[in-house]
Amino acid sequence: MVRQILFRVIYADENADRDTVHNALISQMTWKPALLRNHMRHRIKSVAYPAVAPHKGKNVQGILVSGLTDGDIRRLDRFEGDQYDRKVLGVELLGEDGVFGTGGNVEAEVYMWNYKYEGLRRGEWSIEEFREVHLSKWVGEAGEHEYQDIETDYAVAAVSDVPAKDGGDKSKAQKESGAKTDAADVEDDDMDAAV
Repeated sequence: MVRQILFRVIYADENADRDTVHNALISQMTWKPALLRNHMRHRIKSVAYPAVAPHKGKNVQGILVSGLTDGDIRRLDRFEGDQYDRKVLGVELLGEDGVFGTGGNVEAEVYMWNYKYEGLRRGEWSIEEFREVHLSKWVGEAGEHEYQDIETDYAVAAVSDVPAKDGGDKSKAQKESGAKTDAADVEDDDMDAAV
């Protein structure tokens, strides 16, 4: 998941990392590069977002996000909808030596496509193509319709959100790749944005 979309889902503001109030919440999160082996981000027919599904010999590289609140996870679940199931899978963390696995192995919650291979197109989904062609339809006013299902949560978020009981160390693949630490969904390219 692109960082701006994650922030839009959680905070109703894709630029939350530039806001002092949200920065206090964001500072509770940790972002670690992670790898989900034998899975792939597939392209889906008629939509711009990906579907993570098993695929022998392929890997999903992303970011494991920890420190999400129960409310954050609830909003992510609602945003992902019934097309995805949050599953606990093992991911490898990037070590200081730049090698996945040497940073440890952890369980992460990953948003997995729940229709087996139905609706998927041939080929691997590209974060670069998404950024160049589709991101503008997901952020700013043009993207408002993408977030309608979670609008009611924003009103109570500031009052009811507390860190998840488990520390939020679960992952939306982990949608960049993580336990609702969402590793499989947060793109490694999003590290430079303030997964």
